[in-house]
Amino acid sequence: MTDAEISARFELAAGIAREAGALALSYFRDRERLVVETKANPQDVVSIADQEIERLIRARVAACHSSDGFLGERTGSSWARAASPGSSTRSTARARS
Repeated sequence: MTDAEISARFELAAGIAREAGALALSYFRDRERLVVETKANPQDVVSIADQEIERLIRARVAACHSSDGFLGERTGSSWARAASPGSSTRSTARARS
């Protein structure tokens, strides 16, 4: 990969991070619309924000690099990238209650 390709991917990642951050902040500011579900056990939670942010990241990467894979905590893998947008899900869920 050339320096220009690396720079272009960095700029893409930075833009995606800003967009995903804005979406996360919108849920934080309006916690009434934040739906939180439990998974296998009561301490394993996932919010609609987590799911939407991961879908956004996956879609933006695929739109520009369709041959790249993607590994998401919420949606599984299509192979190479990793995203875990909901690292603070439990904190946000606690702040909501």
